[in-house]
Amino acid sequence: MSRFYNIRWKQSDNAEIRKTVKNFNAKITRLEKKYDKLISEETDVEKRRQLRTEKNALPNRVQTKQLKELVETRQDLKRELNSLKRFSKRGSEDVVDVPENKYNLKTTRWQRNEMTRRAGVINRKRKERYEEVYNYSAEFRGEELGYSIGELGMGSADENQLKPINAFNPSMARGDLEKKFSVLMEESQSTFWDKQEMIMMENYKNALLQSYAEDDIGKVLDAIDNMDFKDFYKKFMSQVGKFENVYFPDREQYWDYVEQLNSIWIPQTEVS
Repeated sequence: MSRFYNIRWKQSDNAEIRKTVKNFNAKITRLEKKYDKLISEETDVEKRRQLRTEKNALPNRVQTKQLKELVETRQDLKRELNSLKRFSKRGSEDVVDVPENKYNLKTTRWQRNEMTRRAGVINRKRKERYEEVYNYSAEFRGEELGYSIGELGMGSADENQLKPINAFNPSMARGDLEKKFSVLMEESQSTFWDKQEMIMMENYKNALLQSYAEDDIGKVLDAIDNMDFKDFYKKFMSQVGKFENVYFPDREQYWDYVEQLNSIWIPQTEVS
């Protein structure tokens, strides 16, 4: 099975995280105080409104616990710490427009750059995965059909999951921006697709158990449990017609579907 490489946290790791998070949050506090002072001193109504807009564009504070729950590899930890450290650079706090937003939404240069950077990383991974799935050999009842999945056409749900993600969209409001930032942070983690494969595997097994008696598909479930997540994903995505939730008008068709499941998931040398 695929493994998630959880970090063994060292004292030095915790110290660096606390320091980086403290510096990040401290800059936000300094900027908030600066804006509060400017707002209190400003007499022009429009300029006060503009200053409040700029203050609201500041990024959310980060918690040490939140950061540690997000990352699972040292590679991810390094990336997240470097991201926070970039906020310390001069000019990173400058308030800029969210690209092509019809509500004139603002954010900091730091957040705009970070979201754009992460979307680029994610889209490279999605493209690689799309090309990988596109070239999977299409199968039916465990036998190759002589075509690739891409040649036969992926399902819309599969295509949507792998199509490029946009960091921003014209209709974004403030809450949408923060939600998208969270999505980008999560998917840019190196274990994201491993977790997706694990979730897909569990959902698939649960769906099977809603349609079939456990005793009838016990060997299928055992075979799936003994597969690596990536091997499961390849086998699942290669199937033409996924029939985990089906209606059986009679027992003959029920057993036909059970036979199909056996032919897909159980090596032929093990089929009794």
